[in-house]
Amino acid sequence: MTTSTINYHTIAARISQPRFAPYLTAAGDLQSAIDLYDWNIQVGAAFHQDIGRFEVVFRNVVDEALTSFAAAKGWTGDWYRMSHLFSQHARGDIDGARQRATKRSRMPETHGKVIAELTFGFWRYLCARHYLTSLWVPALGAAFPHHPTASRFDLVRE
Repeated sequence: MTTSTINYHTIAARISQPRFAPYLTAAGDLQSAIDLYDWNIQVGAAFHQDIGRFEVVFRNVVDEALTSFAAAKGWTGDWYRMSHLFSQHARGDIDGARQRATKRSRMPETHGKVIAELTFGFWRYLCARHYLTSLWVPALGAAFPHHPTASRFDLVRE
């Protein structure tokens, strides 16, 4: 029989009492509470995988819609370079993504690398009311035809 070298009291103390108390209450004993805490970490990790997959699909749909929009307008170059489309904050996000994509100008810039460097918050904000008339109505709304309010542009997210 092997003896466990796990010191459950030390683990619980390092997690902190306020953080660990709900697990202890739910599980009833120290070892089960730590098992529950570990299970919660595993569920959280699995959830992050799904969020990551969603983010990639979402950004690619938005990128495709904006690329088509720019082409239809006759613009040359990448849509993210059309600074007149974006708020100052969004332009800062784009500039940061371009810097990261080129490793501060040490690598050539590619569209795909810049798109991958833009944060989920950037993509989500493009669907906000701020961009209702400039981006959502002419370009992005059609990219989400099954959105519950696809035909009601006035109900776009805040």
